Amino acid sequence: MHSPSPFPPDLVERPCSRVSCSRGLLVSVLCAEGHELQQSIDPLSIFCRIKQAAKPYFRDWSRTQYHQGKTFTAPSRIFRADKSLYLPNMVGSTLADPKLSSSTTSVLRDRISIVSVYSGRWAEMQTQSFVKEKSHPALAEMMVQDEKQGGPLQKVEVNIEEDWMKAMIVRTFMGGIRKQRREEDWKRYFVIRQGITDEMRQAIGMGNARVGYVYLVDWLCRIRWAGSANAAEGEKEALAAGTRRLLEAWGRDREVARVAAPVQSSGLKAELKR
Repeated sequence: MHSPSPFPPDLVERPCSRVSCSRGLLVSVLCAEGHELQQSIDPLSIFCRIKQAAKPYFRDWSRTQYHQGKTFTAPSRIFRADKSLYLPNMVGSTLADPKLSSSTTSVLRDRISIVSVYSGRWAEMQTQSFVKEKSHPALAEMMVQDEKQGGPLQKVEVNIEEDWMKAMIVRTFMGGIRKQRREEDWKRYFVIRQGITDEMRQAIGMGNARVGYVYLVDWLCRIRWAGSANAAEGEKEALAAGTRRLLEAWGRDREVARVAAPVQSSGLKAELKR
């Protein structure tokens, strides 16, 4: 069964961040030459590896038989800014330059982004039910109008391929993936190989790694709306309405900053004269 609307409580109760352990275990290790060495072991990393190894291999696939893998119902309204979580920064390669590592935060900052996160073709098709032009013409029209006005709205794709063989397949077919997208969108298509832990997935509602997820992210990289699997009735409309509200809020913030800038500048000049 999928969680009731508006969203899993876990997404609004605690921030999403990398957890680190400051106190490691100092143990003695004998090297090949027989000398005793001191090595620090992080108990948290050991626990995470054991937890990962203990997870059933087909668990996520078995969960997709219910509601096509839908893990929650998308909210009808966007999350409050002061209660929203930050989307984790993910580092990987892009279509623009596969040999160069890029971070998602550098692309998301100061923009309003509709972020599709998936692993595999099936999950990608699920995210397209929210954002593809044929599936959601109203959102497509909104993006066209915003682009003409030089606005902040953009689409970002995050393809998580932690299996090295699948990652190699993606790299092999990158030429075909480029042909399906505009050249200006190449820098917004990420292939992530590692760094996504189960704790991070759970914190932002990615309960099933085989399912696609769509996030509406504001200019401070905060998650303001989220959807999972195939778009259900009313969810595409909720995404469009949330995007419209963020565009309005972004415009208000920029207007306040524009009006406040001369006041701050004159105040600084007065202080310098003193």
